[in-house]
Amino acid sequence: MARATSAAGAISGRVLLRLVDFVARAGHDPDALCRAAGLRRAALAEPGARVPYALAERLGARAVAATGDPNLGLHLALGLGEQIPHDAGALMLMASPTVRAALDRMVRYQNYWGDGPRSALAPAPGGLA
Repeated sequence: MARATSAAGAISGRVLLRLVDFVARAGHDPDALCRAAGLRRAALAEPGARVPYALAERLGARAVAATGDPNLGLHLALGLGEQIPHDAGALMLMASPTVRAALDRMVRYQNYWGDGPRSALAPAPGGLA
């Protein structure tokens, strides 16, 4: 598995491992999914594993294609409550008193999951975007 430079940006392998495991629980071959995206499943679980964003995007696209689920990200997020053990980032979001507080924390600590700012919150009519 390629290691990313900070200029290219990368995401934690463990975040992607959640996706791979979710697809496996849905009855699909996780190793074939990883191979199709150019990854090794075992490499995702290595301590400190980082995956370039482009490769992570390819894995996500392959997962959607394999499952036929256009809402895979939503279904993955709904399944976080079932995942044990939770990592520190997931626990931090789940312990937030409101969804707004969780989103604020997600933006503030987004480097926990990946390199560089990828998320921002902006006021919108009637709420937040």
